[in-house]
Amino acid sequence: MTMFVIIVTVVSLIFSATAAIDNDTIQVPLSTTCRGGLGQIYYFKYQSEDFIYSQSDNFQIIPKLEIKFYLVQPTLFKITFQGRLYHNYGITYTFIQVVVNGNLIIGNKVIPNTVNRGHLVPTLTYQQRESNADIDRHGGHYYFESATAQQVYVQTGCTRIALVYLAPGTLTFNVGIRSSIRPGTIGYSVLMFEATQIDPNANINMPLITFTSTSL
Repeated sequence: MTMFVIIVTVVSLIFSATAAIDNDTIQVPLSTTCRGGLGQIYYFKYQSEDFIYSQSDNFQIIPKLEIKFYLVQPTLFKITFQGRLYHNYGITYTFIQVVVNGNLIIGNKVIPNTVNRGHLVPTLTYQQRESNADIDRHGGHYYFESATAQQVYVQTGCTRIALVYLAPGTLTFNVGIRSSIRPGTIGYSVLMFEATQIDPNANINMPLITFTSTSL
């Protein structure tokens, strides 16, 4: 059974006990006094082993970081990923994005993790190029280059923050990583979720995302 560290922040609200829908899904407890106010709860997940990722057009899912939630009320998630990147190749581009139900969370949008995603959101492309890299670079990426022909070993910290407003239902979160040139290693990662319940009548200037299947 997967173990989670759960921290509850009390904001003059009362939460019902957290109940698991099954062994792999956490029910986010319903605030009993959500009158335009906010109810917050935090969840953490830790990567238990290094993951070697390869060159790929699509994002590869980092193992051991998957977490499932069952929502009974519209919920705003702030997801923070922190980890360590390791490379020993001359030139490498690396992209990291948070994934929900198979879709990349970029800005206030969710974008399918497919090879044609560069054509799906024209407002995110750069100078009309409509490439996957144009989509994936949003929020920053990691670039490594050696000035010599010798093999160079590089380790660096990496961070990704995502925000998404989700309708009630079952949601599966992951972290995706990909390289456009050479492989690398990701490890020692921590994934933090801040779940904030929102009054259904409130306007928070965020699109409410509803999933009817595992992809849009």
